[in-house]
Amino acid sequence: PKAAVLAADLPPIPDGIAVPDASGLPARDAVRALGAAGLVPAIEGTGKVVRQTPSASAIVTRGSVVRIVLEPSS
Repeated sequence: PKAAVLAADLPPIPDGIAVPDASGLPARDAVRALGAAGLVPAIEGTGKVVRQTPSASAIVTRGSVVRIVLEPSS
């Protein structure tokens, strides 16, 4: 049987950066925060961020796309 691979067993991601938490931010602020972290935002909708993929704190490589979904405030 194959042994489970743990994250600790994997080599670190070169230039790995943590995805900032954009939840609740207006589109402009979310784009600014992601861009400042070296990430590329992909925006869906208008309003404030309600979801993002990958999630906040995920470790990704610089230049990765972060999908943010926005919905109008109710």
